[in-house]
Amino acid sequence: MKIVLPGEFVTQNEYIKAERIHRQRAAGIKRAETERVAWQVKQLDPVTEYPIDLTVFWYCPNRRKDPDNIAFSIKFILDGLQDGGVLENDGWKQIKSICHCFEIDKANPRVEIFIE
Repeated sequence: MKIVLPGEFVTQNEYIKAERIHRQRAAGIKRAETERVAWQVKQLDPVTEYPIDLTVFWYCPNRRKDPDNIAFSIKFILDGLQDGGVLENDGWKQIKSICHCFEIDKANPRVEIFIE
């Protein structure tokens, strides 16, 4: 299964900055990012065979952000996949591996997720 999520997600540095300002601001970011994913995947069929392997391609507009800072958003994506009904959970019984790959696409930043 392939899932394409358009645009960029909040980075770890942005999330930490929001958390330092006020914890409710960070909670709002998590809620918004998770809901964004859930709404985009609601029409997809749920995964029925576990555990799964995930390969995540992060297409960024430039190299200004570090890969580990970008990949932080996998938390929001996995929670959104659960809320959207694609995954039953994101625990050890469901997730076997997560592989992150980083590419540049100035015109079309996005996240592509392959579930196997």
